[in-house]
Amino acid sequence: MASRICRQSMTVLIVEPNEEDSQQLSEHYWQEGFIVKRQRDARALNHAATFTDIDLIVLSMELPEMGAFKLLKQCRQITDTPIIVLAASYHVPDCTSSFLYGADDYMTLQRPLQELVYRSQAILRRIHNVGIGAEKRTELVIGELTMDRQTLRVTVNEQAISMTPIQFKLLWTLASQHSEVLTKAYLYRQVLAREFSPYDRSLDMHLSRVRKKLVAAGMSATRLQTSHGKGYCFA
Repeated sequence: MASRICRQSMTVLIVEPNEEDSQQLSEHYWQEGFIVKRQRDARALNHAATFTDIDLIVLSMELPEMGAFKLLKQCRQITDTPIIVLAASYHVPDCTSSFLYGADDYMTLQRPLQELVYRSQAILRRIHNVGIGAEKRTELVIGELTMDRQTLRVTVNEQAISMTPIQFKLLWTLASQHSEVLTKAYLYRQVLAREFSPYDRSLDMHLSRVRKKLVAAGMSATRLQTSHGKGYCFA
């Protein structure tokens, strides 16, 4: 029976130039209930509209017209959609660079493709299960900020702010422990569900986007503070 991450099927975008590999990847995702979209080159990833309704991206290292790391960096400038880098074989520098440029996971074609699907499901489950855990509150109100875990709704001074599940989870984690400095290692585990690496700037990117959205809605930039060498704090 096809598994489901949440009430609606998840959509995966496979960016793979090799037709045979792309087809095999697609079949494994279809069998698990995913909606699959495919691209053979990187050109479409230059536009934010490409990521509309995309829940996960599988990005091949073998793209001929643009290096995967350059493309990964470019994607991270316009979206925080989870990205898994898929390589033909394992190389430590490639794995390190993938995380450095914002990948959520790295896997090789030497491993079973079903494992790739399971890794995808784990990433999506952690991102979308914002309301599951020891913390049972469904609503949080701190000054002008209001958050609803069930609907992922965020308002500042009653002005609604659109946030991705990762952005919401990051802000909720900080705001629910306001005035406390939370370390990067803690936030990586709680929000991104992986261990912190000093070369990984994903959390900084997400925090920057959250801060910009809050400031645009009228919140003081000083509410979301960086404690250099320690972590972050919602004051």
